[in-house]
Amino acid sequence: MRDHDYNQPAGHTYAQTLRSTFSAMRQIATTVRVPEAEGAGALFPAEAEVEDAEPVDVMANIEKRAIDALRADAKLIAKIESSEGAAWGSLKAFFLDHLPAHLDDRDTLAFRLVKKALVDFYGPQDQGWEQYRHPTRNTAYVRKRS
Repeated sequence: MRDHDYNQPAGHTYAQTLRSTFSAMRQIATTVRVPEAEGAGALFPAEAEVEDAEPVDVMANIEKRAIDALRADAKLIAKIESSEGAAWGSLKAFFLDHLPAHLDDRDTLAFRLVKKALVDFYGPQDQGWEQYRHPTRNTAYVRKRS
């Protein structure tokens, strides 16, 4: 045993790297809680008692922050609400810029966030918003339905 008295600094571990990477996600004021997660800290009960924190859905927080960033971007919202709409790819690119760089498969997540955000803002597809092919650019566009 290297530290008989437990008075040495903690070793550099992958768990500490993850904890520091995602610590900012825990500090969000309105966090998304994991429902019915009583046994969530069962593997590390001492750590759960020390932090005295409820389980937090980090991915839901990341998605919420990205969608809130789009909601705050008046220019893009105005494009979506115009008759021409906004290119799906431009919304995806917006989300890519607002997702943490360390996430796996950011491209797929950004793609899926476009629909999730539009449903959140305007309701179900073909009721509150629609997707269509732009006649001259032959790419997918979205717009709010009038």
